[in-house]
Amino acid sequence: MANKQKKKQAKKAAQQAQQNAQNAVEIQLGSPSSQSSAPSPQPPQGLRNRQSPQQAQKVVAPPKIYNHEIILNALSDAGYHRARVTSLSLYDRILGGICWAMSMSYPKPKGKQWWFFEEVDGAKKNDKERQAEITQMMQVKSDIHCNLNASNHDILNMNPQVVGPLVDFVLARINNMVLDKNAFFSWSGLFVCRYDHRPTFLEEHFYALRTFNLNQYSDAIRMLKFDHSIIRDDWVTGRQMLYEYANYSRTGRRTFPSTVVDGYEIVRRPNPELVSAAVRDKLDILMDTIMNSLTERTHENVLAMIALVDELRFAVRLSQIEIRFYQECGAFHKMYSQFHDEGSAFLKTNAIAYEINPSDPIKVTECVEDIKERFQILNKYLLGNEIVEKQKRSRNLRQNYDEYDPLGYYHADNSHRADVLDKEVKKLQLRATLCNEIPKELDPVFEAYNNLQKKKEDSFPEPTEEHIGLFQDIDYALVDDITFLMTSVTNMLDELDQLPPIVDKIDYDFRQATRAYANDCHNILSDWYWKARILKEERRNLHRKMRDLRMDAKIVKHKIYFAKPEATLLMKLNGVLNSVTHTLKRWETESMEFKIDWASKIADKEDREAKEAKIKEEKRLQALEDARAAKQAKVVKSNKKGSGKKGRFGKRH
Repeated sequence: MANKQKKKQAKKAAQQAQQNAQNAVEIQLGSPSSQSSAPSPQPPQGLRNRQSPQQAQKVVAPPKIYNHEIILNALSDAGYHRARVTSLSLYDRILGGICWAMSMSYPKPKGKQWWFFEEVDGAKKNDKERQAEITQMMQVKSDIHCNLNASNHDILNMNPQVVGPLVDFVLARINNMVLDKNAFFSWSGLFVCRYDHRPTFLEEHFYALRTFNLNQYSDAIRMLKFDHSIIRDDWVTGRQMLYEYANYSRTGRRTFPSTVVDGYEIVRRPNPELVSAAVRDKLDILMDTIMNSLTERTHENVLAMIALVDELRFAVRLSQIEIRFYQECGAFHKMYSQFHDEGSAFLKTNAIAYEINPSDPIKVTECVEDIKERFQILNKYLLGNEIVEKQKRSRNLRQNYDEYDPLGYYHADNSHRADVLDKEVKKLQLRATLCNEIPKELDPVFEAYNNLQKKKEDSFPEPTEEHIGLFQDIDYALVDDITFLMTSVTNMLDELDQLPPIVDKIDYDFRQATRAYANDCHNILSDWYWKARILKEERRNLHRKMRDLRMDAKIVKHKIYFAKPEATLLMKLNGVLNSVTHTLKRWETESMEFKIDWASKIADKEDREAKEAKIKEEKRLQALEDARAAKQAKVVKSNKKGSGKKGRFGKRH
């Protein structure tokens, strides 16, 4: 009895859990059948979980429960507009989205075009064509290293538990592509080219700016995609905007004409010249027809949605941001042209400066100080040794004492010899005095040289306010303002969630249209966010290059400016140094101690030269011997080789 009661309780708990899960699914779907008792539906999962670009690397874990509505919302949030078209089959909406997401990073599987077309305008696909589409998708799935288990049968029947993880996988690849700066080469690559024609530069940048980076308008897959021309038109009201989105979801067709020009032309902002007032009037008439058929509660909800779109003023704010892009790109082109012109001039100036060999102030100073020091040493030697010695000998000679003539053979000549020594002493005293005076001849020229070097060092170019001010003209707030507008879009969705509960199917369709509009706005801003960051970084890099180039140009001009006066002073200083050095060497040689040192140096030099000559002769004889031996070996080898050959009439002997 107890066991039966436990089984009943377990069965009842399981039924209750199943019912709770079913209610959760219905609430999440926002189906019309549950709208009277369930709260308003949450925004699409992909947009509600959308991260800011700074946090885009974090991947949100997929929900545990998949259904077709969640999958379609995820594809729609990623920018696949055909997922919103209710007139298409579930197969076309989901498989088309998977193929579209794969084509972002895999535009031509196996070198071929994607094989996929929608069942529109009476076109029908048979089972063979469906299997061909699925087979191609499965091959690409394997090529992109997706290890999720999926069979052709599951894809054909759109099993949500199989298709859901696959959709999450391919959409995650798109997010990773957005984070890869190389994926924006269609935008960043324009900043490395030289454009002589400014309008061409701006046209190509605007084409790259207004076209989605992730080939939103690629023709790789045949389908009628929704374009964002109406979003950019600031003449379109919220009524017209919501009707266009709701109508596209029902029919898959656009009422508002596309202003995205096919081909490599500028994508211009819609204006009255491009889109006639008749088109907007037509949208108003069609919207009035719908509004007149609404119930009072639905009418109030739709009016609230229209107010949200109008209050956002997205087209006006987007065009303001676009103008700032225009100004930044124009400023980049102007500086880029200046950079190349100044770079060409710098190369010519640098070629002149390359031939200039400036003097080394340290070596010049060492040379002058060495000369002065040698004069001081000679002065000390003359005063402390040689003069004292000669004076002593002169006194001894006058006292008839000569240590070199102890026997006094030459006493008669002592007076004369003393007079000669006295004259030599006076000569040496004068020389000692000149040892202090001559180095002073270097001082005026050397002082002028040092003053020039000091002036050269003091005037060496340094970063100025001009170089620092280069960075002040960058629009650093552009990225932040785009982020702020993205926040406004998110806030609009929060206000949409606070509207009264859904009343009927039309109310639900317009809420989905509002979300689709907000999602497209968010996708445009997300794309522009990364392009604005790249633009700011490119401008900063160009400013750094310009700053460095101008600094290098100033340094080169500074070098050329001081080259001539420095060379003049250096030649003058060199002439004085040569004259003084010649006198110094002569006096050093004539002095007794220096003469002895000189003789010793000469003897050492002669010995060294003799040894070097002997070594050189030994090497010469050894080389001759080696050459003789090599020649002999070559003759022997040639004889051996010749003895083995046969002559014309027989063997050679």
